[in-house]
Amino acid sequence: MQNSLSTKQTMTIQEVSSALGASRTTIERAVKMLYPDIIQHGRTTYLSEYQVTQIKIKLQTSNSFNLEGVTTDLEMAEKAASVMKWLHEKISTLQMELDTVKPKAIVYDKFMDGSNGQPIGDVAKVIGRKPNELHRLLREAKIMRDNYTPFSEYSHYFIVKEKPLPNGKNTFVSYVLPEGFNYIQKRFGN
Repeated sequence: MQNSLSTKQTMTIQEVSSALGASRTTIERAVKMLYPDIIQHGRTTYLSEYQVTQIKIKLQTSNSFNLEGVTTDLEMAEKAASVMKWLHEKISTLQMELDTVKPKAIVYDKFMDGSNGQPIGDVAKVIGRKPNELHRLLREAKIMRDNYTPFSEYSHYFIVKEKPLPNGKNTFVSYVLPEGFNYIQKRFGN
C-alpha cells in the first residue's frame, strides 16, 4: 500500500541527490536496487514522491547507503583537492631530498665500483671533510706518512702511484680503494 504519497514522477535523480544530500552515484545505486527497470540510458529518469521516500528510507536503513556515511560530491572534491595538495607537497619534498642525495650517490657509486682508486681530496668531499683536514686526520691517526703514503698496516686500503713533477723529480700519490673508503668514512665521516 502506497499510502497518500504521490505516484506522479516529478523529480530527477540529480534533484533527489541535492534534496537528500547524497551523491548522484549513491542515488543511482539506490534507484537501480529498488527500481531496476526505471533507469534508461539516454533519457532523464524521473521519480515519484513515493519512490523518493522509499529511496530515503533505504539510504537511512541500509549500511551500504547510510546517509551519515554518504559523501557529497563537494565533500569528495574537497577531499580529492586535499589529497592532491598533500601528494604535491610530498613529491616536492622527495624531489628536494633526491636532488640533495643524487650527486652523493653518483660519487659513492664511482668510489664503490672497485675499478680504480679515488683521490683523497674526493674522498674528503664525500665524507663531509675538507681535503687538508682529512690528510691531517690520516697523518695524526698514523694511517698515512707525511709524504702521503700509507703505513704498511693500512696499505691494503690504498693504491700508491708514482707521479713525475715538472722539476724532474717524482712524487707519490695515494688513491683510496673502496675498502679504504668504507674504513675512512666510518672512522672520519661527519
